[in-house]
Amino acid sequence: MNKNKTALVLGATGLTGNKCLEKLLVNPNYLKVIVLVRQNINLKSEKLEQHIVDFNQLANYSEKFQVNDVFCCLGTTIKKAKSKQNFENIDLHLVVNAAKISKQANVDKFMVISAIGASQKALSFYSKTKGCMEDALKALNLNQLIIFRPSLLLGKRNETRLLEGIGNYIFKFIAFLFIGSLKRYRPIAASTLAEQMLLSANNINYKAPVYLEVESISPCDG
Repeated sequence: MNKNKTALVLGATGLTGNKCLEKLLVNPNYLKVIVLVRQNINLKSEKLEQHIVDFNQLANYSEKFQVNDVFCCLGTTIKKAKSKQNFENIDLHLVVNAAKISKQANVDKFMVISAIGASQKALSFYSKTKGCMEDALKALNLNQLIIFRPSLLLGKRNETRLLEGIGNYIFKFIAFLFIGSLKRYRPIAASTLAEQMLLSANNINYKAPVYLEVESISPCDG
């Protein structure tokens, strides 16, 4: 196992991205962790390299993609984005743009967070956008693309999402009901998802049950 790796985290201020960053900074396999952010994160580590960037001009920072693993945790909500177009710009176009730059940089692994039920044929705009994103990434033939499809993510966010907060509270008590074919819809803690991303990046199987769809694609998979 390579213990001299470098990582890039996109979306490090979000729920899962922040958990990924925290875990990467204490993981002995990574010597350096780069984050591209709109504003500095209040974390101190000799491993951490922060860069304030304009995500609309991501190609200007292509040299920062010269890493082994990219953890793409970019994402928003339609409410926060204020329009479907803005949502699509982040969850589809920005993610695909980051993957294209990663492809040019020849990164080993590109890991991305999608969503359960993602499909271009989905009826909901959210799931359809995620499906379009997945298909666009698959078409790039990255060295290795790993897609994570969680259901509801549990954890404390920086911003308040009333309905999601209520859902988090309720699901903590009824999660055990999601068995059999419903298991894939079981909520998952953001910290657990972040842990799975790191384990996948280092080719380690997760031992405990993680109710999460994971798809790993390499060009040789056809």
